[in-house]
Amino acid sequence: MKKSLPFILVLLVIILSSAYLLWPKYVSHDKQADTIEKPAIVDFFACGDYCPGAPEQYTVKVYQDVTDETQCKDLGGTPASFQGWTEVHYCLAE
Repeated sequence: MKKSLPFILVLLVIILSSAYLLWPKYVSHDKQADTIEKPAIVDFFACGDYCPGAPEQYTVKVYQDVTDETQCKDLGGTPASFQGWTEVHYCLAE
């Protein structure tokens, strides 16, 4: 019994150490990975070269810094664009 006790203790330490080291690989501690964190919604002046009338009619709510169509759809927005000096893409917030 006395000779097997050190063996059992060493085996227990090895098992606990292995479990401690392998645990993070199999358990997700990041709950934000399951949800998409939406960027801020900001006012955006969606007009290019010629914008007759009041500026307010061209101001829309968009997701900040989102210009990719796929990312926009993943956020639940509507991809849009306008032509000015260049084509400007933005994501309308719903």
